[in-house]
Amino acid sequence: MIIILGLIVLIAAVVIGLAGAIATAGLSLLLAGARRTSRRGSAARRGLRQSRQETAAVSRDRDDLADQRETARAYTAGTPGNGTPLSGSHPGPDEDPGPDDSRRAACTYSGTGSLPGRPPDPQNR
Repeated sequence: MIIILGLIVLIAAVVIGLAGAIATAGLSLLLAGARRTSRRGSAARRGLRQSRQETAAVSRDRDDLADQRETARAYTAGTPGNGTPLSGSHPGPDEDPGPDDSRRAACTYSGTGSLPGRPPDPQNR
């Protein structure tokens, strides 16, 4: 009877020991998987951060190009056929054209066939 009881205790110890070894192996696999998942998550977050930075840089470049295009279109729209830009080349309607401006002389035409400072035209008399 003591021998049978000894065998039962021996088998129980082996089973418990084997179960302990299996549990330890399972726990180590679980922890290894958690570490791998953690590393993959870190890499994914790093990639996401890099992607967002690249997206922001591309968006800034796109906005800069759009501003340049808009400026070029505004400049082109303000250029008459001879290629001279309107802004700064001639005074605006509210500005004084100055004493030697040809538009001023044309505006003061008296209708007598001559312009101020010129002799009368003999054909218009």
